[in-house]
Amino acid sequence: MSAFTDLLIETSTEGLILSMVNSSVQQPSLLDELWQFGITTNPSAWKAIWIMDKVHDIRPELIQRFIKPMVENVERLKQSGQKRHVLKLISLYPFPGVPTGSFINFCFDILHSKQEPVAGRVHAMQILYNLTATIPEFKNELRITIEDAMLEGPPGIRSRGQKILRTL
Repeated sequence: MSAFTDLLIETSTEGLILSMVNSSVQQPSLLDELWQFGITTNPSAWKAIWIMDKVHDIRPELIQRFIKPMVENVERLKQSGQKRHVLKLISLYPFPGVPTGSFINFCFDILHSKQEPVAGRVHAMQILYNLTATIPEFKNELRITIEDAMLEGPPGIRSRGQKILRTL
Protein backbone atom coordinates (compact mmCIF):
# COMPACT_ATOMS: atom_id res chain seq x y z
CA MET A 1 0.00 0.00 0.00
CA SER A 2 1.00 3.60 -0.42
CA ALA A 3 0.34 6.78 1.50
CA PHE A 4 -2.46 7.41 -1.00
CA THR A 5 -4.39 4.25 -0.17
CA ASP A 6 -3.40 4.39 3.52
CA LEU A 7 -5.71 7.40 3.76
CA LEU A 8 -8.69 5.13 3.05
CA ILE A 9 -7.91 3.06 6.12
CA GLU A 10 -7.40 6.00 8.43
CA THR A 11 -10.39 8.12 7.50
CA SER A 12 -13.06 8.53 4.88
CA THR A 13 -14.54 11.98 5.08
CA GLU A 14 -16.46 13.25 2.09
CA GLY A 15 -13.76 15.85 1.49
CA LEU A 16 -11.03 13.20 1.45
CA ILE A 17 -12.97 10.98 -0.95
CA LEU A 18 -13.57 13.90 -3.33
CA SER A 19 -9.91 14.85 -3.09
CA MET A 20 -8.89 11.28 -3.96
CA VAL A 21 -11.30 11.26 -6.89
CA ASN A 22 -9.84 14.52 -8.20
CA SER A 23 -6.28 13.27 -7.69
CA SER A 24 -7.10 10.07 -9.58
CA VAL A 25 -8.61 12.02 -12.47
CA GLN A 26 -5.50 14.22 -12.65
CA GLN A 27 -3.06 11.33 -12.12
CA PRO A 28 -4.62 8.21 -13.66
CA SER A 29 -1.69 6.08 -12.46
CA LEU A 30 -3.24 6.32 -8.98
CA LEU A 31 -6.09 4.17 -10.27
CA ASP A 32 -3.72 1.20 -10.37
CA GLU A 33 -3.08 1.65 -6.65
CA LEU A 34 -6.78 1.97 -5.96
CA TRP A 35 -7.52 -1.18 -7.93
CA GLN A 36 -4.83 -3.21 -6.19
CA PHE A 37 -6.07 -2.08 -2.78
CA GLY A 38 -9.71 -2.40 -3.80
CA ILE A 39 -9.50 -6.16 -4.34
CA THR A 40 -7.87 -6.90 -0.98
CA THR A 41 -9.69 -8.17 2.08
CA ASN A 42 -9.01 -4.96 3.99
CA PRO A 43 -12.29 -3.69 5.50
CA SER A 44 -11.71 -0.34 3.76
CA ALA A 45 -11.04 -1.88 0.33
CA TRP A 46 -14.56 -1.12 -0.92
CA LYS A 47 -13.79 2.60 -0.65
CA ALA A 48 -11.11 2.28 -3.33
CA ILE A 49 -13.62 0.77 -5.76
CA TRP A 50 -16.12 3.46 -4.77
CA ILE A 51 -13.57 6.11 -5.72
CA MET A 52 -13.04 4.36 -9.06
CA ASP A 53 -16.81 4.45 -9.55
CA LYS A 54 -16.80 8.20 -8.91
CA VAL A 55 -13.87 8.64 -11.31
CA HIS A 56 -15.96 6.82 -13.90
CA ASP A 57 -18.68 9.44 -13.48
CA ILE A 58 -16.18 12.13 -14.46
CA ARG A 59 -13.90 10.35 -16.94
CA PRO A 60 -15.22 6.91 -17.90
CA GLU A 61 -12.37 6.29 -20.32
CA LEU A 62 -9.99 6.04 -17.35
CA ILE A 63 -11.88 3.06 -15.92
CA GLN A 64 -12.51 1.07 -19.09
CA ARG A 65 -9.14 -0.72 -18.91
CA PHE A 66 -10.13 -2.17 -15.52
CA ILE A 67 -13.31 -3.88 -16.73
CA LYS A 68 -11.62 -7.13 -17.75
CA PRO A 69 -9.72 -7.40 -14.43
CA MET A 70 -12.98 -6.61 -12.63
CA VAL A 71 -14.70 -9.50 -14.41
CA GLU A 72 -11.78 -11.76 -13.53
CA ASN A 73 -11.80 -10.81 -9.83
CA VAL A 74 -15.40 -10.08 -8.85
CA GLU A 75 -16.19 -13.66 -7.87
CA ARG A 76 -13.59 -13.68 -5.13
CA LEU A 77 -14.55 -10.36 -3.54
CA LYS A 78 -16.03 -10.74 -0.07
CA GLN A 79 -17.44 -7.33 0.80
CA SER A 80 -20.82 -6.36 -0.58
CA GLY A 81 -19.52 -2.82 -1.27
CA GLN A 82 -16.70 -4.18 -3.40
CA LYS A 83 -19.07 -6.40 -5.37
CA ARG A 84 -21.69 -3.67 -5.76
CA HIS A 85 -19.32 -1.12 -7.30
CA VAL A 86 -17.49 -3.66 -9.47
CA LEU A 87 -20.77 -5.10 -10.77
CA LYS A 88 -22.05 -1.61 -11.49
CA LEU A 89 -18.97 -0.75 -13.52
CA ILE A 90 -19.08 -4.08 -15.41
CA SER A 91 -22.75 -3.47 -16.22
CA LEU A 92 -21.92 -0.19 -17.94
CA TYR A 93 -19.63 -1.68 -20.59
CA PRO A 94 -19.79 -4.30 -23.31
CA PHE A 95 -18.63 -7.57 -21.82
CA PRO A 96 -14.91 -8.16 -22.45
CA GLY A 97 -14.64 -11.48 -24.24
CA VAL A 98 -16.78 -14.53 -23.61
CA PRO A 99 -18.22 -14.90 -20.11
CA THR A 100 -17.39 -18.08 -18.23
CA GLY A 101 -20.10 -20.30 -16.85
CA SER A 102 -18.71 -19.51 -13.43
CA PHE A 103 -19.21 -15.78 -13.97
CA ILE A 104 -22.76 -16.26 -15.24
CA ASN A 105 -23.59 -18.50 -12.26
CA PHE A 106 -22.07 -15.92 -9.93
CA CYS A 107 -24.37 -13.23 -11.35
CA PHE A 108 -27.40 -15.51 -11.05
CA ASP A 109 -26.40 -16.32 -7.44
CA ILE A 110 -26.13 -12.62 -6.60
CA LEU A 111 -29.51 -11.95 -8.19
CA HIS A 112 -31.08 -14.83 -6.20
CA SER A 113 -29.45 -13.88 -2.90
CA LYS A 114 -31.61 -12.16 -0.34
CA GLN A 115 -28.47 -11.44 1.70
CA GLU A 116 -26.92 -9.25 -0.99
CA PRO A 117 -27.90 -5.57 -0.98
CA VAL A 118 -30.40 -4.52 -3.62
CA ALA A 119 -27.91 -2.49 -5.67
CA GLY A 120 -25.60 -5.46 -6.21
CA ARG A 121 -28.54 -7.65 -7.19
CA VAL A 122 -29.80 -5.04 -9.67
CA HIS A 123 -26.35 -4.70 -11.26
CA ALA A 124 -26.04 -8.50 -11.58
CA MET A 125 -29.49 -8.53 -13.23
CA GLN A 126 -28.35 -5.85 -15.68
CA ILE A 127 -25.17 -7.75 -16.54
CA LEU A 128 -27.16 -10.91 -17.20
CA TYR A 129 -29.55 -8.97 -19.39
CA ASN A 130 -26.63 -7.41 -21.28
CA LEU A 131 -25.23 -10.90 -21.89
CA THR A 132 -28.46 -12.09 -23.51
CA ALA A 133 -27.52 -10.02 -26.55
CA THR A 134 -24.69 -12.47 -27.24
CA ILE A 135 -26.02 -15.53 -25.39
CA PRO A 136 -29.75 -15.64 -26.11
CA GLU A 137 -29.98 -19.22 -24.79
CA PHE A 138 -30.50 -18.11 -21.23
CA LYS A 139 -33.17 -15.48 -21.83
CA ASN A 140 -35.87 -17.81 -20.49
CA GLU A 141 -33.85 -18.66 -17.37
CA LEU A 142 -33.23 -14.97 -16.79
CA ARG A 143 -36.92 -14.17 -17.27
CA ILE A 144 -37.94 -16.82 -14.70
CA THR A 145 -35.26 -15.68 -12.25
CA ILE A 146 -36.30 -12.03 -12.53
CA GLU A 147 -39.99 -12.89 -12.09
CA ASP A 148 -39.10 -14.91 -9.00
CA ALA A 149 -36.91 -12.11 -7.59
CA MET A 150 -39.70 -9.60 -8.16
CA LEU A 151 -42.28 -11.61 -6.16
CA GLU A 152 -40.79 -10.77 -2.79
CA GLY A 153 -38.17 -8.31 -3.90
CA PRO A 154 -37.78 -4.72 -2.79
CA PRO A 155 -38.80 -1.82 -5.05
CA GLY A 156 -35.38 -1.58 -6.74
CA ILE A 157 -35.55 -5.20 -7.88
CA ARG A 158 -39.14 -4.86 -9.06
CA SER A 159 -38.42 -1.64 -10.95
CA ARG A 160 -35.36 -2.90 -12.83
CA GLY A 161 -36.98 -6.30 -13.30
CA GLN A 162 -40.04 -4.73 -14.98
CA LYS A 163 -37.85 -2.70 -17.33
CA ILE A 164 -35.79 -5.73 -18.31
CA LEU A 165 -38.80 -8.04 -18.69
CA ARG A 166 -40.39 -5.58 -21.13
CA THR A 167 -37.38 -5.90 -23.42
CA LEU A 168 -36.77 -9.65 -23.03
